Amino acid sequence: CYKSASRCTECSKGFYLYIDKCVSICPSGTYRDDKLLICQPCISPCETCQNAYSCDTCVYGYLLYRESSRNQCVEGPKCPNNYFLNADESICEFECSESYFVESKGKTCSKLCPSGFVTYATNKSCL
Repeated sequence: CYKSASRCTECSKGFYLYIDKCVSICPSGTYRDDKLLICQPCISPCETCQNAYSCDTCVYGYLLYRESSRNQCVEGPKCPNNYFLNADESICEFECSESYFVESKGKTCSKLCPSGFVTYATNKSCL
């Protein structure tokens, strides 16, 4: 840590500047900026991220929308562009994961079909 008075202004290799301190791992809500050697804040409403353009998780009330080039957070409770809602993981998916069933109403992925619905394993649907 290179200090100016009582706070760090620059960090040695392998460390990143975060609120006047040098850290080896950037805290949740920030990502490593390897060019500037600082911890940068994630864009809102990302809760965690790996860079300035893509979210890993979202703050409460938002869903992770996985696009081909980046992940972004969209306001819930519904997913855009015919994506399916996986409420267990708070994400919007292009298709339901292998262990999930598609509910016929609401474009939702579920581990179990709701009461009153019949499970069809061949096409992974609840009707």
